[in-house]
Amino acid sequence: MTEKDDKKQPTADNKQQNKTVSAADAAKIAAQAKSNLSSNADAKPAEQASPKAADKTTAKEASKASEKPAAKATEQAVSAGSAGKTKVTSPPVKKPPTRPTTSNSNAGKPGISKTAVLALLLAIGAGAAVGYLYQYQNTTLAQQGQQLNQQTKQSLAELDQHLQKQISDLQSTQQKRVSEVIEQFEQRNKSKIAELEGEIKQLLERQPQNWQITEAEYLTRMAGRVLWLEKDTQTAISLLHDADARIKELKDPRLLAIREMIHQDIESLKTLPKLERQDIILSLMALSQQVDKLPLSSVQIPEPIEVTESNALSEDIGDWKQNLAKSWRKFKDEFITVRYRTANVEPLMAPDQEQNLLQNMRLKFQLAQWAVSKGESELYVESMNDISQWLNDYFDMTEAATQKFNMRLSQLRIKPVDVEYPQQMQSQQALRKMLDNKSYDQRPPTKSPSQPKDEPKDNASETTEGNV
Repeated sequence: MTEKDDKKQPTADNKQQNKTVSAADAAKIAAQAKSNLSSNADAKPAEQASPKAADKTTAKEASKASEKPAAKATEQAVSAGSAGKTKVTSPPVKKPPTRPTTSNSNAGKPGISKTAVLALLLAIGAGAAVGYLYQYQNTTLAQQGQQLNQQTKQSLAELDQHLQKQISDLQSTQQKRVSEVIEQFEQRNKSKIAELEGEIKQLLERQPQNWQITEAEYLTRMAGRVLWLEKDTQTAISLLHDADARIKELKDPRLLAIREMIHQDIESLKTLPKLERQDIILSLMALSQQVDKLPLSSVQIPEPIEVTESNALSEDIGDWKQNLAKSWRKFKDEFITVRYRTANVEPLMAPDQEQNLLQNMRLKFQLAQWAVSKGESELYVESMNDISQWLNDYFDMTEAATQKFNMRLSQLRIKPVDVEYPQQMQSQQALRKMLDNKSYDQRPPTKSPSQPKDEPKDNASETTEGNV
């Protein structure tokens, strides 16, 4: 009976067993068959050393033989699984073919398959080839890395040498240029220093005392500032005298024109009226305090004019009119007195008017003081005239105090409170022009023997300088 017949006509025991076999048991059976196959393949290594042709044939036969029991075992497992479907709820799992574990299958097992041995050898060879190739690649990469490192080092060394050469060339070129520039700069400096030294030497030879001219110019400039800002004529004159003394110390006849201008400025300042603003203001303040003490004018009744006429009657009848008038006048003189006065009688001032008058006079004095401080001549004279007019109109001019007060007002009225100063100093402009144009730096021309007439002029200039 064949295996197919056995499958078709199972016994009662097999049916009972198939009913109880599940899918998990079928998987276990397949795994056991696979493990048996692998153990049988490892059990006989001696047979793997046979020739390649025999191995191929044996491997094919072994694979066929192994496939058959594996297929049978798989079919049995599948049939067992299908028989027990009523009890298994999990889905069917595809299992590899396994050999049956029965004694009958072991008895009919063929020899080791040559194909499996060949496949194993091929796998071993492929692994060895892969290992060799991996080792070869690593060795090749290491060699290439070493070569690349050597090439890189060599390139870096060459580049370093090239850069060092370029740097040395640049340094030498730059140093050469710097040395040339320094040499040119030193030459220019030497020439400039020599030129400046020559100019200094010339200046020292030509004007050893030029600082005195500068100081004289400064003194004249300060004199102008004192005159225009502080209105101090005396200080300005003293500063001009100091400037003239500085120029006189040089003993240079070329500066006589400058000294002449300085003396012209001095004389023009001396002719200016002297301002006494502070004294005038103090005097006005003192007079304003004396206004209350001045006596006001009172009513003066003029003396009556006595008219003496004869009241004697004449004996002539033709004079009856005169006699009648004389009789009437005599009668009137005994009862009525008539006195004739020729002067004008002014009325007395009220007390409030007197206070207003005194207050207005004080205000006029204050206005005059302000005009003096600001140099307002017209306002000052107008205020003083108003004070004098009020004094004559409302005060008793017969009193000595009033007369002295009026005299003092007249003296203060004529004093100047403002002066027209010169707009510029001639000497200061001349000195400034001399310093700016350096006209004094030019040395005087040397006198030739053909010019003997210049000597008397020099003597005359020296004489004039001594007189000044």
